Amino acid sequence: MFKFANIIQRYLQIHIDKRAIGVHPAFDVSGKHNQYFAMHLYVAMPIFESAADTVKTTCKAWLGEEYSEQISNRLEPSEKEDAYKEFAKKTQATFDTANVSRFMYLTRIGNSDKKEGLLEAIKKNKGKQGSEIILTPVYKPFAERNGSKLFWIFLSSVIGLSIWLIMLLIPKIDSEQLTRLEEGKPDEAARAEMKDVLTLLTPREGYYITPILIYSNVGIYLMMVIAGLGFISFRGDALLAWGANYGPWTKNGEWWRLLTSTFLHGGLIHVLANMYGLLFIGILLEPVLGHARFLVAYLVTGLVGSIASIWWYEATVSVGASGAIFGVYGLFLGLLLAKVFSAEFGKAFLASTVVFIGFNLIMGFTGGIDNAAHIGGLLSGFIIGLILAPGLKRQLATEFRRRKLNTIPFIIKV
Repeated sequence: MFKFANIIQRYLQIHIDKRAIGVHPAFDVSGKHNQYFAMHLYVAMPIFESAADTVKTTCKAWLGEEYSEQISNRLEPSEKEDAYKEFAKKTQATFDTANVSRFMYLTRIGNSDKKEGLLEAIKKNKGKQGSEIILTPVYKPFAERNGSKLFWIFLSSVIGLSIWLIMLLIPKIDSEQLTRLEEGKPDEAARAEMKDVLTLLTPREGYYITPILIYSNVGIYLMMVIAGLGFISFRGDALLAWGANYGPWTKNGEWWRLLTSTFLHGGLIHVLANMYGLLFIGILLEPVLGHARFLVAYLVTGLVGSIASIWWYEATVSVGASGAIFGVYGLFLGLLLAKVFSAEFGKAFLASTVVFIGFNLIMGFTGGIDNAAHIGGLLSGFIIGLILAPGLKRQLATEFRRRKLNTIPFIIKV
């Protein structure tokens, strides 16, 4: 689940009051031998739902801006004072002409010197008080927040998978196949392997919910691309218009956003990563659960993940299928721990499943990812898995007796 920590001015119809500001100056020294003298001006502006609310003495939140400039600490006190006056004059001019509503999104500030300075600025605002929620504006698209980090994560994953596939293919290369390739004859084995890959995306008896879910998610992404909303990433306001999950709106009656947000994605890499995870778990789990139970588990855990998101985050725009995907992974983990499958199968997949879940949760703490939805989906899926385990054990035991096999099977019809 991707998290857009923002409030979009034209969609949320908020009003930022530049006339009732609180200002706090601060100074510090830095560098080797304290050779730098830094001047800061922290400005806190009250945020209201509308211009009419500016008569109120309490506000919903604060918009915080920090202006700073660094000079030499070796200057005389009088020179520093003159430099500060000039800095304050330039800051005033910049603030007067700034359109404080032209941000891409707002992010809630964490514990830092900046937050302490803005809290002091709020205290100095004698006319307005109230909430201590401080939001800071970001003027770049959300996709640029982490630079090219997501691109390199995706690229490294692709390279790793490619190396793994090459290692699998090496034992199959023999002189006969090389001769056939040199003579330009079709490689029937390669065709068969390609057919198997395409089969994973083809709905069929016992396995059609996973491909349909993948097509639905990718289809919505392509519709947003065709609508001209972006390609690599989408703006938070566009995602809001298409049904993203946002606490104040969802809690205000737009409960359908809990579901629609699970079919939206923040961009290309986001949708590709989620669909890869869904394909892998769908291949393993849907034939065992059956299409109805798999679909219900996917939707229920996705909804629980969305609820966890708006419970944990007060004002964030959240999208993505990963809450539901974590849900079915949690369900799978519950079945593994309940020993629904054979011992050989459990040993093969339990460790890899735990590593996958753990790695993605850790990545979620790096920022920009809705871990609340991940954890909500994971826990609800795990509970569902434990509930379904006894029935699935009986189901597989019946299949065992019917086929007269000496082990409980795990069958995927490809």
